[in-house]
Amino acid sequence: MELKENTFYDGDCLFVLKHDIPSDSVDLIYLDPPFFTGKVQKGTVKAEWQPEAMEVSFEDRKEYWAKHLDNMREKAPAWLSSIAIRRPEFAAYLYYMMERLQACHRALKKTGSIYLHCDYRASHYLKMVMDEIFGEDSFRNEIIWRIGWISGYKTQKIGWIRNHDTILYYTKSDDFTFNKEKNIYHIHQITKGVEVKNQ
Repeated sequence: MELKENTFYDGDCLFVLKHDIPSDSVDLIYLDPPFFTGKVQKGTVKAEWQPEAMEVSFEDRKEYWAKHLDNMREKAPAWLSSIAIRRPEFAAYLYYMMERLQACHRALKKTGSIYLHCDYRASHYLKMVMDEIFGEDSFRNEIIWRIGWISGYKTQKIGWIRNHDTILYYTKSDDFTFNKEKNIYHIHQITKGVEVKNQ
């Protein structure tokens, strides 16, 4: 099997990773998977070669994850099966993610990195999955992605506003590649009347 460069694969990522992507061939993986939202997610995609935007959607409801319960119960590790006692659909979701992350691990080069985008619904559990597959020592950082600009320290009527996602950053080994780019823009921040400039 040979990796085809500049190729777009349209299909289930688990199938593609197992059948089209060779082992130890990928430098960088970024995943933006379902977040276990309980909703059908919809959006539009517009490409240069398409005359009109295409509507896309994917299932992220408990009913969808319930269809994966048998597979999870047969193959999941004990700690994940124990979650299924109280939260079966969530455990099925985690096992769905585990299978795909195992396939990512196989495809990733020794010097490669992986970034998993998630949110408060599953980030702590997904870190356990990543620790099991990549190893606790391969965890490099938790990146906070602020998804809304909120001035001041506003709160909801009850509780704090949820305004960030989480990106879990792992590498396959200690011998990894990281290319740091120079920050080319200025960040202005006003703190207690003092202007702070970072370059």
